[in-house]
Amino acid sequence: MFLAWRTQLREAQQACEVGRLDEAAQRLSEHQLRQYKPGEEFAHQLASAYLGRVMRRADEGNFAGAWHDLTQARQLAGANEAWQAAHVRLIGGAIVSVEPHLMAGDFALALRRLKALEGDCVPHDVVRASQDAVRRAESAANLIRRGKLLEAEELLAAAVALRPEWRSLADRLVELRTQQGELRQQSEALHNALQNADWNGVVAIADRLLTISPEYRLAREARQKAWAQVGAKVPESQHLAQTIHWPGAPSHDEVATRAPQTAAGTRFLLWIDAVGGYLVCLAEEIWIGQAAPGNNIAVPIQAELSRRHAKLRRSGDGYVLEAEHPVTVHGAPLVGKHLLTDGDEFELGRGVKLRFRQPHPLSLTARLELVSRHRTQPGCDGILLMAESCVLGPNWQSHVVCRDWANDVVLYRQENELFCRSVEQIAIDGVVMEGRGKLAPNSRVEGESLSFSLELVK
Repeated sequence: MFLAWRTQLREAQQACEVGRLDEAAQRLSEHQLRQYKPGEEFAHQLASAYLGRVMRRADEGNFAGAWHDLTQARQLAGANEAWQAAHVRLIGGAIVSVEPHLMAGDFALALRRLKALEGDCVPHDVVRASQDAVRRAESAANLIRRGKLLEAEELLAAAVALRPEWRSLADRLVELRTQQGELRQQSEALHNALQNADWNGVVAIADRLLTISPEYRLAREARQKAWAQVGAKVPESQHLAQTIHWPGAPSHDEVATRAPQTAAGTRFLLWIDAVGGYLVCLAEEIWIGQAAPGNNIAVPIQAELSRRHAKLRRSGDGYVLEAEHPVTVHGAPLVGKHLLTDGDEFELGRGVKLRFRQPHPLSLTARLELVSRHRTQPGCDGILLMAESCVLGPNWQSHVVCRDWANDVVLYRQENELFCRSVEQIAIDGVVMEGRGKLAPNSRVEGESLSFSLELVK
């Protein structure tokens, strides 16, 4: 018997040495080795090995495995000081792991992640406080888009107080307080420009305001008024051609032969009330680059990029990314071309990160999301690369998810015209339509549960 337990203990120790901790714990329990002093000493060694693996697993995102190790360590050596320290670190690491989703603006995913963590290792009260912080941050983001920065500051400050370890929230609060002064100054300048009928100044100031708050009503209405005033100076026949008929989206061959300043293609801003603003590009080929004066490209980004940094082309059933300057896809340098798939992330230059989404299986339309905190010019919440149709609605497969809508609305193209259809009755520019109607470049669409407007980007 003496030799038998010694043999089992040695085999348990060997299993521990090569990382098979659960096998070692099983041998320790099955053969009742803790009744012997060497077995009890080994139980404490095994507990230390479990604690050593806790944070490694947490760093890998395996919080269920980390919690298992923490539980095993407590059963072996109790809730000693080392165990308590590991417990605190694990909870902190689990909470911090949610922060990247906040930085990307994906609040729904952050909430789902917190719910999953509650089943792994995070106490109920910590999860509830974290969820409250996420919801406050989301409400603040919505208020910022509408230009209500003071109310957003209160919510964001409360979120920071709940989760001070989320440094991105604290950084955003500092940035927001700076933006308050800028918004106030630019709003005063906008009022002065409106009073002086300085329409070029109105457009420039409104664009600056909309980079801070894309749904700021004062700036949007002022810019529309300015364009209307400028358009009034154009002969009537030309004015109608610009406001009623859609410019044709250029083909790949046309883009290749155009001068750089005219190659952006037809674009419009899609303002969806209570959801956000989206830059819609109709061309088959678009350039992404720096937002610089005179650089008329489809997707200009306010960042240190080349003027024409990368090109996206709709080809067959997908999109091809072509690098003109440094681009990485999932961290690997892009040489030549890459066929994008749903969920691909790529980085332009140093730090401009975008995510490619193609959520609807029956549509070639795709969506670009800014993962980093850079902004486009004009500002928006995402870029839609519109093919034959674009789906707006409550379903997760929609190109733009509108959670509060009762039904889908589909934008679709026929030749050089843009239409929309819905199962519910809608009004386009005040005219009631039964399910289908043609859109002008500056149309307003309203329904029982939905409303959005279009604004042509010149």
